[in-house]
Amino acid sequence: MKVTSVRDFRKDISRILEGHDPVVVTKHGTPTAILMPLPLVADDLDERMRKILIEIVGAEVRRQLEDKGVAPGEIYRDLEEFRSSEKSRG
Repeated sequence: MKVTSVRDFRKDISRILEGHDPVVVTKHGTPTAILMPLPLVADDLDERMRKILIEIVGAEVRRQLEDKGVAPGEIYRDLEEFRSSEKSRG
């Protein structure tokens, strides 16, 4: 996995996007994003990396929901209501 700063990412975006390796983008030395080529994500990502990415994304979603005062149960209820309304539309 490669690591690059936001500055270098902006400068070398074309070259980075043509690569085949995941890239961690940092801002002031702190990781802020992970860029992964689609074929890698779809086909070659090992189970351990998938779990790590799911944990990272899940933690960020939870943080954003908590910041907005949304309880996890609200999401499930809204999803069930949406599914029910879609089924009734036929």
